[in-house]
Amino acid sequence: MECTETRTYLSDYIDNDLETRITLLIDEHLEECSECAMEYGFMKNLILELGSMEELEAPTGFAQKVHERLKTRTLFDKLKNMLFISEKIGIPLEVSGLAVTVLLVLVLFGVFSKTG
Repeated sequence: MECTETRTYLSDYIDNDLETRITLLIDEHLEECSECAMEYGFMKNLILELGSMEELEAPTGFAQKVHERLKTRTLFDKLKNMLFISEKIGIPLEVSGLAVTVLLVLVLFGVFSKTG
């Protein structure tokens, strides 16, 4: 088994969630490859350390604040929605661009014809 394939399985290997055949292949690879064995040891220790931590409680209102921030749209999001409204109603972008161009030409022509 190659290193990249072994590393994709390490989490499941630690959790004993693999077929016996794959587990044996990983066992062999870890005996031969010091880099993967080191990564395996690091992951296993990290999981043990995280499991030994005491449970933390989120501050009051934390979940509500996160949801509110997710709902809040930025100025960029608002502009994007305004500019690309044609996608929502099914008008091709080219048609929308042509309509805006024609409107702009008419407005500019009207402005210049009044001044001249």
